[in-house]
Formats: sequence, structure tokens, C-alpha cells
Amino acid sequence: MRMTRALSLLFAAALSLVTACGPAQPAPTSIPEPTAGGPATEEPVALKVGILNFMSHAPFIIAQEEGYFTEEGLDVELINFISGSSELNAALHAGQIDAAGGTLSANILNAIAQGSTVRAVADKAFLNPQAKCATDAIVARKAHIDAGLLDDLSMLRGMKTAISAGSMSDFSTTTLLEETGLTYEDLELTNLPDYASRVEAFRSGSLDFAVLTEPWLAKAVEDGTVGVVLTLEEALPNYSSGYVYFSKSMYARESDVGVRFMTAYLKAVAQYNEGKTDRNVELLSEFTQLEPDVVRLMCWPSFRGDGMIDLPTVEVFERWAVEAGHVDSFVPVENIWDPQFVEAAAARLGR
Repeated sequence: MRMTRALSLLFAAALSLVTACGPAQPAPTSIPEPTAGGPATEEPVALKVGILNFMSHAPFIIAQEEGYFTEEGLDVELINFISGSSELNAALHAGQIDAAGGTLSANILNAIAQGSTVRAVADKAFLNPQAKCATDAIVARKAHIDAGLLDDLSMLRGMKTAISAGSMSDFSTTTLLEETGLTYEDLELTNLPDYASRVEAFRSGSLDFAVLTEPWLAKAVEDGTVGVVLTLEEALPNYSSGYVYFSKSMYARESDVGVRFMTAYLKAVAQYNEGKTDRNVELLSEFTQLEPDVVRLMCWPSFRGDGMIDLPTVEVFERWAVEAGHVDSFVPVENIWDPQFVEAAAARLGR
């Protein structure tokens, strides 16, 4: 626990420096102001939404299956990018899809800096320090932990780890290493952005420690493949780990379309936040292709009911990305985050 507390304090110190810099500026005036209209009475508006097979994409599934999109006059096609986030992000920036779930990464920041009009418009999970379980964690082979090889985390030197450069897992891992006095040069690195591949690498002995998320985290811990070194909920409290993004094709539509989409999304978040009800478990079991018992076992990501994100943690991540050389220049937060749609949707829902 000493390392957990030290890393949390390091993150909190960085957070206090950012918070002291002043409040975020309003959304860019080039982005249209929405009007809070109801569902269209004409033909439903067709939208394409990119998703990945992660639990944090659950509200999209709930909104689709429970008819919340339909109630708002939207005909939503959910496109599961099984090939991964790189392809999803490319489609998002090209405007080939209208919206998507994703994370904040160096790739997103660089694209915005280069003129992409993609904006984060709502929370899609955060690292809740009050949660009773962990959705994301730095883990190590269970055999290493049992043998006491990580009693002193400076013993990570020389071990094999997997990173995805410029991502949240990279951010958390480098922050942990800084606390131990190590850098990536002290490790053996492998590029395994796919979490299923990381679990297999742990099992084969070709990976020593890395970040895992749900649903892979719970299964790998339960079967004894890995043990938790540090939960990200403890290390990066309140960090906004997921976002809903709108692309230029969504911004080109009547602005009430974005508000209606967000209204359906917040309805789905409210249902999700009811917890592991039979209906939610049924829907997420079908989505993840996991048995209901496994879905109940998993730690479910936390969602803010109002759809807002934690702006100071966005700036902490971005400052790290700039210092680490993943991003060329600092992007003003108002060019990343556009709250107008979620605010208008919350007003429609009386929240």
C-alpha cells in the first residue's frame, strides 16, 4: 500500500497544479449551439456509431436494445470495430461515423491539434475511488507476486511489459515507474495493445506485468494468471477513462440531433447505473459474449449520471503526453471537450 499511496499523492499534486491554472474556457464558437428539440416527426435520422467490445460501451447497447434511440427519432447503427481502436479513430476523424466511444490518447490529441473537429461530448466511464472493485489495474504474473519478486517494485527492472504508447495504460505505467526511479529503458518492452493477447502472454510466461481492464482483468485474476500490483482507481482517482466523441458528420447535422442522441445516452446511463439487474446482465452478456455469471462477477465501470467529465484530469494527462513527447503541443481543453449537448440533454431530462 505504500506504493499505492505514493503514486496517488503524486497524481494529486499534479492535479492541484492544473486546477490552480484556472477554469476551462467555453466551447469554441465554431461549434453550433444546439436547440433542445424532441424526436423528429419525419423519417428517423440515421446515425452510425462506432463501439468496441468493452464494458464501458454498455450504454450504447442499452440505448439501442431498450429503444431509447428510437424514442428520440434516431435510427442508430452500432458498428463494432473488432479490428481495434486505431480503425475506429480513423473512421471517427474522417467523419465516416457520427459518434463513437473511446479514450483520451495521444492520437486523439494530435489529430485535434492538426485540425480534426472531433470533440469529446460526454463521460464514458471514470476511475471511481469509491468503487468496491477495480475495472483497470497494473497486474503482474501471479507466480512473481507469490515468490515475493514485487515486494519492492524497483525489482521491476528487466521485466517484460506491454504498452500502447500515449494511452492511459502508458500514462499509469510510466507514472508508477517514475516513483520507483525506473524508466522504460530499464524494461523489456513489447507492443501488445490487445488485452486478450496480454492475458495469453502472461499465461505463456512472455509477459511479466502490464495494465489489464475488464472483462480480461477479472478472469485473469480469478484463474490465478495474474495478481494486482496497483489499481488505477487508487492511482488515478476520478480520472475520466472513457469519452463519447462526436465527429464532423454529427456537427454537420441539425444540432438537436446531437441533443437527442445524448438524451438517449443519458437514459441508458441511468439504467446502467441501476447495477447488475437481470435485464442489464442479459444485455451485457449478449454484447460481450460472456456467460451471465461471468458478467455478474466482473467489476463494472463507473459512470457519472450527468455525463460530465473531470476536466483537471484531462489536463494532467495532456501535460504528461506533451512532456513524454507523444504530443507536439498542448491543446486547449476547450478544443477537446464540448459540454453543450450533454448539458442540453440533462436539461430536457430535468437533471
